Order: sequence, then structure tokens, then C-alpha cells
Amino acid sequence: MIVPIKIIAQSHQQTDLKDFKVINGAYMYEYSQVIPAHSEVIYSVLNNHEKINLLNPNVEVSTIISQSDDGLKRLLKINQCILFFCFKMRLVEHVVERENEIESTIIPDESDFSEGYTHWRIDSLGPNRTRITLTARQKPNFWIPPLIGEPIIKSVLTEQLRITFNSIRLIAQKKMTHK
Repeated sequence: MIVPIKIIAQSHQQTDLKDFKVINGAYMYEYSQVIPAHSEVIYSVLNNHEKINLLNPNVEVSTIISQSDDGLKRLLKINQCILFFCFKMRLVEHVVERENEIESTIIPDESDFSEGYTHWRIDSLGPNRTRITLTARQKPNFWIPPLIGEPIIKSVLTEQLRITFNSIRLIAQKKMTHK
């Protein structure tokens, strides 16, 4: 009986890659999805910085390096393969949490990216319905083979975002059933 509930919940998800473009080597995108879970539970999934690796299997390491009054410093190590090319990426970010928002800014000197940010917004649409929107800009400072064009990157990125948002949904729903 639990399986049909999950199928119904999945079929009502609204997934949308609203924007994707590449400008001067920087990848910019916006992705959102409505998830059948309470916004506070979703926020608790997203701000569990040492368990970000549970949201996507490509995140190999997720840890807090330091914390201060103005936020925290987080390390993410990611392994992503596209076609026959695999990329090991290191992101060190300054993360700031606000009500219904989590923003991170890449620290270029400690990362494989020359610039970038992510902005997560969590909007409650009712007691158990929340829209999550991710807006990001990331400029890698490593070589991407010309064979891997913009359409391939967009396709891989969309799939990785789908995996991540699905994991957020599953973890949030599990948390809600165990309250």
C-alpha cells in the first residue's frame, strides 16, 4: 500500500529547468520542483551540510571546515563522469543560512572553480507542499573537452538535479513519517 502513495506523489511533482545558459565559460541555471513535504523538513535536509553526500551519489565528501558568526565554510568533493571523461571537483564554499534560504559562494583559491554561487529558496505552498528553487552560477577552472558541448552538459546537469531533488523528497518524506 505504501508503493501507490509514492507513485502518486511522484506523478504530481512539478519539475522545471527554468533556465540554462553558458556565458564566458560560466554555467548558469535555475531549477525548481514542488515536493510533497513540509518546508521546515526540507530546510533541515538542505542545511545538514555534513550529509549533502546523501543527496547525490556523485558527492563523495561533504564536510564543514569551520563555522563563524557570518556562516560556515564547507568542502564538497564531487566526481562526475560525462561520456568518457571524469572530473574530480573540489568546492570550498562560504555558506550563509537565512529563513527559507541557503546561499553559498565558491572560494576560488581553494576550489576547482574560479567563481560561483548557489542559492536555494524554500517556499511553503501549504502544510505538506513546498517549492524548492535552486539558482546557480559556476565557472570551472579546469578544461572541458570540446566534445562535451552545451547540450550534453545541460542534459547531465538536468539528470543530476533530478537525482538530487528526488533524494531531497525521499529524505524529507521519511523524516515526516518518523516524527
